[in-house]
Amino acid sequence: MENYKHGEDEEAGALALAACVSHVFPMALDAAIQLDLFEIIAKAGVGALLSPSDIVSQLSTSKEGAAAVLDSLLRLLATHSLLTCSVSRLENGGTERRYGLAPAGKFFVGDENGVSFAQFRALTSWGEMQFSLKDAIIEGDNYIKRIHGKSNYAVLLSNQETTKILNDAMRAHSTVHIKKAIKIYDGFSSLGSIVDVGGGTATALALIITNYPYINGVNFDLPEVVRNAPTYHGVEHIGGDMFVEVPKRRCHLTQGIFGP
Repeated sequence: MENYKHGEDEEAGALALAACVSHVFPMALDAAIQLDLFEIIAKAGVGALLSPSDIVSQLSTSKEGAAAVLDSLLRLLATHSLLTCSVSRLENGGTERRYGLAPAGKFFVGDENGVSFAQFRALTSWGEMQFSLKDAIIEGDNYIKRIHGKSNYAVLLSNQETTKILNDAMRAHSTVHIKKAIKIYDGFSSLGSIVDVGGGTATALALIITNYPYINGVNFDLPEVVRNAPTYHGVEHIGGDMFVEVPKRRCHLTQGIFGP
């Protein structure tokens, strides 16, 4: 091979191969969420380490090979730092891998309201999101809009199933990030009013105002979004188009906004 460099070429080849099979991890993550693997490990207690057999015993299967297949999936999650992995020596001289929750994996465990990044993953893995990037580049436009005649956001809002996927995902995203922001950021304490631009169902505002009840919150989103938003103390829902005009207040909050 011309200009062959031992080591460099092998590393490059390994990276190329990893790129070829990169689709496997999202599939594994989806399976882990569907099987409640993060929840099962979390319920075992802080610092718990479970074997594949321990976990399989809590799944609806009696297949003999299930633990071995699950072990492969758990190892993959561990290589992506969602789980920890340790090897234990068995009495018969064999070994067994045991898995625990890594810090990143805890984001897939529901809080007191069952909210986690699992709901956000449901949005990013939804079929219409996996459009042809090649066609989008070649055509140089919004591929989803060209196919459906409307934006990806409008497609998501077009039926109850996908609207729920979107709302649950945005609720999970807001809950995780705003809870953290409230813990480490004191800037909200000096505010009298906030407009959440593209606030969806007002999850973020509700969390902020729960901690700062004197704040006047405005949840600003499309009319069809705020029409079905829950009622929260201190939150006023206003419908409109953020790309035209937004309500004037002292502070404007934006996060996770979909383009037109």
